[in-house]
Amino acid sequence: MYVADGEPHVGRVCTRKDHRGRGLSGRLMAEVSRLWGDQSLHLNAQAYLERWYESFGYVRTGPNFDDAGIDHVPMTRLPSSLDTCSRCLRC
Repeated sequence: MYVADGEPHVGRVCTRKDHRGRGLSGRLMAEVSRLWGDQSLHLNAQAYLERWYESFGYVRTGPNFDDAGIDHVPMTRLPSSLDTCSRCLRC
């Protein structure tokens, strides 16, 4: 997490290769929502993960863009999305 222009942003979310498939990133995102969920949260998702972030209440806020040769999409989770995360209870 970092704050830019007074708004909280999720930085890079990644899991070490030998620890993938255990739900760790999902648990991390659920904890971010729990701790910062009373505020709008912003992130730049790799485009192929857009649906995954949507499951945490994030919505696309603009067109795709290139970051270091990788297709990304800007996304935001509004405070009202706190109750719409479909993963929080499973993490």
